[in-house]
Amino acid sequence: MLNGIVMVGDGSAVANRKLYRAVEALEIMEKNLNMPIINRTFIIYNKFRSQGGKVLEHIPVDILGGTPFYMQATTEQVVKELSCTKIFDAFQ
Repeated sequence: MLNGIVMVGDGSAVANRKLYRAVEALEIMEKNLNMPIINRTFIIYNKFRSQGGKVLEHIPVDILGGTPFYMQATTEQVVKELSCTKIFDAFQ
């Protein structure tokens, strides 16, 4: 009864390995449960930096986009900034 699964990574090599393994696990669950999961799974890149950050390629999940690193921003400020973007439009 879920609408979607959103996984978050920062584009680092370690985070991308974890995301890739999580996607593999979801594919196994989907097959074992005979339930659509992958087409409801999305990735958002948080604190993504163009230098050193890499987007996963050749994976069966949609990438919603990325958010920059907001230096010394409060949670409220980050939420306000993100609410002005279209990053969550896939859930409407």
